[in-house]
Parts: sequence; structure tokens; C-alpha cells
Amino acid sequence: MRGWLFCLILFGCNQLQAQYYFNDLMANIQTHKQYKLLRALKVKKITATAQESANSTPETLLTEEVSTDGKRIIIYTALQNGKTSRTTTQYEMGKLKKSESNNKGVEATTLYSYNETGLPSLIQSTTKDTFLSSLTGEAHQYYYKQDGSPDYAYIIRNQSDTVQVNFTTDNQKLVLEETWTRRKKEIEKYYYYYNDKQQLTDIVRFNTKLNKLLPDFVYTYNEAGNIIQMIQVPRSGNNYITWKYIYNEKGLKTTENCFNKEKQLLGMVGFSYEY
Repeated sequence: MRGWLFCLILFGCNQLQAQYYFNDLMANIQTHKQYKLLRALKVKKITATAQESANSTPETLLTEEVSTDGKRIIIYTALQNGKTSRTTTQYEMGKLKKSESNNKGVEATTLYSYNETGLPSLIQSTTKDTFLSSLTGEAHQYYYKQDGSPDYAYIIRNQSDTVQVNFTTDNQKLVLEETWTRRKKEIEKYYYYYNDKQQLTDIVRFNTKLNKLLPDFVYTYNEAGNIIQMIQVPRSGNNYITWKYIYNEKGLKTTENCFNKEKQLLGMVGFSYEY
């Protein structure tokens, strides 16, 4: 499944270097939206199968099991060596509180704390590599304006290296810019653009190689507000891939298709649900 693996690798690399507002705050909103939908529909299990084409044999990519009380979701992901990795997320009072995974001796734990209005205030991640006997940690501490929009954050790695992230917002509480500084020196900047429904459409940054602003991600939505297309541009700026999503009448995603710049299908994923 080389085509599909290419999609996953490219997506993962971009996500690792992506924006804090998007990965921390917007992802948190989306996670809770999906969680509430699964609970409302009483979904017990999700299975994702991947194919390189409609005629190829499906392979199980992951399974997601929701506990009866909804306090725990366990995700089993298939690995290239035939084994599986396990990720467990825990919820309290409908809020994501903890995520734990163990893959090839690497244990990763993320803890989530919220302020009095329910907004993420602290995200603490630790990674322990039992083979290398190493332990790394990262804390994302968020501060908000009186209107509830993000003001700034501190990204602290291993209790020493600190990056300050400042957010510029408009009168609709939408984040327009995200600026990273270390020791008062700007090291990265992102721009966010929205449609007339205040839905995020573009995440843009300055590409030093091409010496101009280029999008990292471009989003398109359906009438229900679900993302039906995402265009992803790698940091090299030489190529891009397009993800297309299909949903059923309940709002659950049923299909993901991944295409290259030439509109050739690289891989497809189908989702099935048990209630």
C-alpha cells in the first residue's frame, strides 16, 4: 500500500510541524464534536479499511472501540510489521482528559486541563523511550482574552526551551495570525483565512524556498459544516495532495480518498460503524 502510506507519511510530517492553534485548540473542538456525535448515535465500534484502488483487497487500518459509559475510547492501529499499536483516550464529564499510547517501546502520554469556561489551558505531553532510556516532555500553556479568544501561549520543551506564541484576533474572535518567538526573535508565522460562515478555509505561511506566502492547508465544507475536501501542501512546495471526504446521513464519515497533484488516486479508506 505504498500510495496510501505516502499520504499518511506526508500528512504526519506536516502535522508535526503545523500550527499550535490548529493542532491544540481547533483539534480539541473537533475531537469533542466527534465524541458527542458518537455518543449521541450510540456507536460502539468503528473499523477503517484501506485500499489503493476500488479493485484492490481492503486491509484493516484501525479499529476504534467506545466503552459503554463513553469514558474510554481505544484505538488499535495496524503497523507495517503486522503488529498493532494501541491508543487509549479517557473522558471525564464529556471532556478529553488523557491520551496514552505504546508503540515499539515508546510510551506517550498527554494530559489535558481546562479553564473555568471549558477552554484548554494546559496540554502536557511526555514521551518515554524504554529502549533508549530517554524521557522528553512538552507543555502547552494557553491564556485567553476576556472575550474567550486565545491571547498567547507558552510552549515549553523539557522545562527549558520556551517558545512564546502570540495570537492576533478580530472582533469575531477568529484567530488571524499566529506568531512564534524565542528570546524575542520571530521564528515562524502563520495566517488564517475564513469564509463568510466563519469556517477556516486556508492556513498560510511564508515559504522561504519560494520566497512567497503559500497555503499549508485549504479546506472546503458541505452545508452541514463537515470538511469535504482538504488540500495539503508539503513544506517543499513542489507537490500537493488532496483528501476528499464523504459522510452518511447521520454525519459520520464513510470514505476518505487521497489524490496526488495529477488527480491520480493514491489510496482510499472506508469506515464502518457498529451500534
